[in-house]
Parts: sequence; C-alpha cells; structure tokens
Amino acid sequence: IIALTTTQAGVLTSQQVAALSTNAIVALETSDFAALKTASLAALTTNQVRALTTDQIVALSTTAANALTTAQVAALTTDAIVALETADMAALKTAAFAGLTSTQVAAITTAQVQALTTASLSAISTANIANGLTSDQIVALSSNQIAGLTTAQVAALSTSNLVAIEVADLAGLSSGDIAALKTAQVAAFTTSQLVALSTGQVAAFTTAGAAALTTDQIVALTTTQAGALTSQQVAALSTNAIVALETSDFAALKTAAVAALTTNQIRALTTDQVVALTTEGAGALTTAQVAAFTTDAIVALETADLRGLDTASFAALTSAQVAALTTAQVQSLSTSALAALSTANIANGLTSDQIVALSSTQLAGMTTAQIGALSTSNLVAIEIADLAGITTAGIAALKTAQVAALTTDQLVALSSGQIVALTTAGAAALTTDQIVALTTTQAGVLTSQQVAGLSPAAIAALETSGFAALKTASLAALTTNQVRALTTDQIVALSTTAANALTTAQVAALTTDAIVALETADMAALKTAAFAGLTSTQVAAITTAQVQALTTASLSAISTANIANGLTSDQIVALSSNQIAGLTTAQVGALSTSNLVAIELADLAGITTAGIAALKTAQVAALTTDQLVALSTNQFVALTTAGAAALTTDQIVALTTTQAGVLTSQQVAGLSTNAIVALETADFAALKTASLAALTTNQV
Repeated sequence: IIALTTTQAGVLTSQQVAALSTNAIVALETSDFAALKTASLAALTTNQVRALTTDQIVALSTTAANALTTAQVAALTTDAIVALETADMAALKTAAFAGLTSTQVAAITTAQVQALTTASLSAISTANIANGLTSDQIVALSSNQIAGLTTAQVAALSTSNLVAIEVADLAGLSSGDIAALKTAQVAAFTTSQLVALSTGQVAAFTTAGAAALTTDQIVALTTTQAGALTSQQVAALSTNAIVALETSDFAALKTAAVAALTTNQIRALTTDQVVALTTEGAGALTTAQVAAFTTDAIVALETADLRGLDTASFAALTSAQVAALTTAQVQSLSTSALAALSTANIANGLTSDQIVALSSTQLAGMTTAQIGALSTSNLVAIEIADLAGITTAGIAALKTAQVAALTTDQLVALSSGQIVALTTAGAAALTTDQIVALTTTQAGVLTSQQVAGLSPAAIAALETSGFAALKTASLAALTTNQVRALTTDQIVALSTTAANALTTAQVAALTTDAIVALETADMAALKTAAFAGLTSTQVAAITTAQVQALTTASLSAISTANIANGLTSDQIVALSSNQIAGLTTAQVGALSTSNLVAIELADLAGITTAGIAALKTAQVAALTTDQLVALSTNQFVALTTAGAAALTTDQIVALTTTQAGVLTSQQVAGLSTNAIVALETADFAALKTASLAALTTNQV
C-alpha cells in the first residue's frame, strides 16, 4: 500500500477501497489518499473513516470532503474533525452537520466555526447546540451566523453560551428567537447585552421572559427600550422590577402599559416614579390603580397629572388619600373632579387646610350632598370671600349643626339669596350670637317660615334695625311665644305697617311692657279686631298718650269686660269727646263709677243719648253735680226712669232750671219724694205741666 504510486491509488475502485483493511487505509500516503476517487472515498466504511490519520484528513480536497456521507462524517474522530481544513469543513454536506455528535461539535475549532455556512449551522441538532457548542465557538460566530440559527437552536443555547454572544452579534437574533428564550436565558443576559437589544427585540420578550428580568437588567434598560415594553410585559414585571425602573424609563412607558400596571405594582411605585408620570400616563390610570396609590404617591402626583385623572378615579379615592392631597393639588382640581369625591370622603377625608385652599368656583361646583357632608370644623374653615360660591341648594343642604357652627363673620357674608335658602330647621338652629350679627338686609329677607321657626330667644336677640326690617308677612308669622319674647326696643322699632300686620292673637300675646312701648302711631295702626282681643291687663297698661291716639273704631272694639275691669281713670281723662262719643252704649254702661266720674266735663257731651240711656242707676248716682249740670237737655231727657229715680238730692239741687224744664212726666213720676222736695223752686216752677200732672200723691 505504501509502495503504491499516486496514479495507482487514483485508479482504485470503490469496491477495492472499501475492501482495504483499516491498517491498509492508514498506510496510504497522504498524496495517495488525496488521489482516491470521490466515489472511492464515499465507499469508505465507518471503521475505515475512524482509522484515518489527521494528515490524510488534511489531504482531503473540498470536493472529497463534500463527497463524505453523513455516516462517514459522524464516524470522524474529534482529531479528524479538528484536522479538517476550514474550506473542507465548509464543504461538508448540510446533512452531515445534522449527524454530528455533541463531542464532534465541541471539537470544531473557532476558525472552522467561522467558516460554516448558516445552512450548516442551522443543521446542527438542538441537543448538540445545548451540549456541544462552546462559549468560544459562540464568540467566533458572526452576526449573520447568529441570525442563521433556528429559533429552536437559540432556545437550546445554554446560559453560558447565550451570554457569550458578542454585543454586536445580538442584532442577528430575530424577534422569534427572542420570544423563544427561556426565563433562565433571559435572566442570564448581561446588562450590556440587554442594552444592545433593539426595541423590536425587547418587545418580543414573552410575558414570562419579561417577568424573568432581574432588577439589574431593569435598571440597565434604556429609555427607548422601556418605551417599547408592551402592556402585557409591564404587567408581568415583579414589584421589585417596577421599582427598579429609572424615572426616565418609567416616564417612557406607553400609556397602555401604565394602564396595565397591577394594583400591587402601583402600590410599589416610588414617589420619584410617580413624579415622572406624564399627564397622558396619569390619564390612562384606572380607578382601581388610583385607589391603590399610597398616600405618599398621591402627594407626589404633579398638579397637571392630578388634573389628568378622570372623575371616576376621584370617586374611587379613599379618605386617607383625600386627606393626603396637598393644598396646591386641591387648588388644581376641576369642579367635576371635586364633585366626584364621595360624601364619606368629604366628611372624613377633607381637611380644614384643604377647605381654605378651595376657590369660590370650586365651592360652587360641590354637590349639595357634599356641602351637607362637610364637618363643622371644615365648614367654618371656608374663607369669607369663598362663601359666595356655595349655591342656594348647598345652603339648603346644611344640617342644623352646620348652620349653628357658622361664624358670625361667615353668616354676615351670606347673600340675601343664601339667607333665604336656609331651611326652617336651619334658621331655627341659628344661635343668638348669629341672630345678633345678622345685617338689616339679611333680616329683611327672612321668610315667614324662617321667622316662625326661630326660638323666642332668637327673636329677642334680633337688633332693633333687624327687627324693623322684617317683612310684614314675617311679622304676621310670629308665634305668640315669640311675641311675648319681644323687647321693648323691638316694639318701638315697629313700623305702622308692621303694627297693622299683627294678628289679634299676636297683639293679645304682647306683654304689658310691650303694650306701653308701642308708639302712638303704631297703637293706632293696630287692627280693630286686635283691640277686641286685648286682656284687661293690657288695656290697663295703655298709656294716656296711646289712648288719645286711638280711633273710635279701636276704642269701640274693646270688650265691655275690659272697659269695666281694665280701663283706668287716667285713660278716661285722656279720652276726647269724640272718643267718648265713639264708645258703644254697652261700653258706656260698663264704665265703673270711678271711671264715669273721671270723664271731663267738656267730654261729657260726647256721650250719646243712647249712652246716657244705658247708664245704670249706680252710674247715674255717681255722676258729680258738675257732670250732671254739664249734661245737655237731650242727654238729660235720655235718662231712663230708673236712672232719673237714682238721682241723689245733691244732684237734684244742682239741676239747672233748663234741665228741670225738660224732665219727662215719666222721669218726674219716678223721682223720690226727697228728690221732689229737693227741687229748687225755680226748677219746680220750670217743670212741664205734663210732668206736674204726673206727680204721684206721695210726691204731692
């Protein structure tokens, strides 16, 4: 075999070559081995192939290498594999690579690796990729070769091999390759490798892959890469990973990605990350996410971001979150955002400082339920200038405790419309200090229902100007208890119109001090029916000046009982003749004798003949002689027979001749014998003949 010439070796048939022993094959000189026909080489048995020397392998031509079968290549020793020239390695059939063992694959030199076509590389089994490929071989691969790896091969790479891929070659990995990576592989990426990935590659990570990213890898992400993360990837990140996102990276997240954050992830956010939120990002937050914010996170929200939240988010806030809002944040809230806060949070979350920060426009935007839910401490914190923002509906929603809590400065600042909007229960809750503080204008707009609801003490607390400003309808609505509580200054402040509006029951409820305090014009303005309702005590309290101001209609309305038991002698003296003339016959008949004799002589003329006729015998007998002499002839004639019979001898003596001359026959017949005897001769002589004819035998 050794002696064979090259030419002779070159003519050996495939059968002859296949028949040679392994020793014979080994004995072939390299030039002779190189001269073998390709068919002869293809006929080599696996045992013969295993026996080949490295020199014989080196002597192989590329054509000869290409002729090797898959089985022959699989039979090559690792030394033989190493001995293959790069061109010969590259010339091996693709199928040959599929048949390589993991040991053979591991034996391939880096130079040989670099010579491999992508087709050859992609033919290597995933098992050999996993167990045969070395880190040095990986380093030797070009980006094109990396790109030629199948998805299955990439997924089969060991973590040590994966991290051996040079940064420049990572671009060769397709999005499919990236998606095929196992979680351990993803976690094994160096930060340099991760940073080198394109946005498309980053977006290709599976949710499990994204979840496998370490905090160091998360920190290493570029802003562009963070911006490429999908909502599913972001939602899959651990809370530690979320926290590890740099602020610029967090700010770069897509709005959909922000909206995909879990409540646990939201709770884990740092204040710096919250500050980094874009307005669009904040606007994408769900109500559940907003509700998951820590109070520190709430405080960290920039005002523009806070304004970006939808109203449903504000409705979802907890009382602790509401309480955490800074005054600057509160001032930035829209009216719709404020109106969305629950009444429970208004009651339990809102602080006094926040209330102070609200503008009148914001207060105007609050719902009636929210106004009604304000704590008393928060209500009194509303600045005076902002009170105008509370709508009338809001005022009407105030609870009694809230109304009572208003400071006097706040109350005074309320508009007329706001005052009118107070419910009757609200008005009734006003304290005496608040009542005292009411302006004249405010008192003047109180409704009759509000006034009627005030306590007697509150009514008494109204300043005179305020009381005087009450509407007549409001005055007419005063209860008898309220009327009894009126001060004399308030009574003095009454206008005549107001006095005229008082009902009979109200007038009857006035205290005697109140009666005395009525100005004469106001007394005169009282309804006629009111005088009928006066008590005897009230009648007795009327001053002489007030009496003189009374109309005859008013006087005539006083009951006979009050004329008899209430009217005083001083009041009688104060009456004018016109007023006396206005007294009814019943009233005249009800006058006490002391009151009757108190009538001044000039005023007696005012008593009508009917009034004279109504005098009782005791009254007639009580008339002073001066009063009797002052009676006109008509009045004298009007005396009843009983009245004339009651005349005393002193009164008879005092009669004038004219008065005696008009005595009727009935009157004369009714006189006592003493009275007849007491008639002066001139008076007796003046008697009518009919009267003389009427004298009884006893009188005669």
